[in-house]
Amino acid sequence: MRNGFIVLLSCLALTAQAADAPVSDSHVTDNQTAGTHIDKQEIASRFGKLGLVPTSIQASPITGLAEVTTEQGIFYVTANGDHFLQGKMYGLDKDGNFTDLMAKKYAKMLEKFAGDMIVYKAKNEKYVVTVFTDITCGYCVKLHKDMQAYNDLGITVRYMAYPRQGPRSEVANSMAKVWCADDRKAALDAVKLNRNFDFDSKHLTQCQDMIAKQYAFGALVGITGTPAILLPNGQLVGGYLPPSQLIQALESMK
Repeated sequence: MRNGFIVLLSCLALTAQAADAPVSDSHVTDNQTAGTHIDKQEIASRFGKLGLVPTSIQASPITGLAEVTTEQGIFYVTANGDHFLQGKMYGLDKDGNFTDLMAKKYAKMLEKFAGDMIVYKAKNEKYVVTVFTDITCGYCVKLHKDMQAYNDLGITVRYMAYPRQGPRSEVANSMAKVWCADDRKAALDAVKLNRNFDFDSKHLTQCQDMIAKQYAFGALVGITGTPAILLPNGQLVGGYLPPSQLIQALESMK
């Protein structure tokens, strides 16, 4: 059972990482929650034995639990690492209104990728969605063909790369060429609409790393297929939505 769990987590990993890799203080945060000291080094050590390398360890909204961020997802852990769980966390107010705290966190983290996205901006922008895409995905092509309809409804579409075959696959390399093109939008249009890969790309190694980082973030937020649509509030919609349904989903956001 334990071995199966480790294999499942490893499938999401960007690269294999050493189990004994030390976690530097620059990557974690000292915290005390209601007087309970979070033993970050012990937590990092235990997670390391599962092949999970924490990039952040900090207090969670729940007293006595630490929030541990890894490239394989976010976990909630007891102060000394004896127990952990993974799943969504919600805030609930006195009126019964709930908030997806994980979604809000991911929406904030997403903005560090803003400069690397391929953006189809609506003229009269009302909403901005981020779509994780793969150039070999049929429904991704269908979504792309509807781009003008999304834009006409005031929906700006920002693309991030999620090559389903993995971040070091041939598909990932082809996507890196798109992201490295002088005109990214024209290159993506050519690939998605015309299946034309005949364009020059510069700084390919840098763009391969860019694709790998976007893929890793997609894995972190729980993406397993494409297209996957991240709404402005951080909620994830798996699969293709036609323009009329996407605008309904956006208008009904809490």
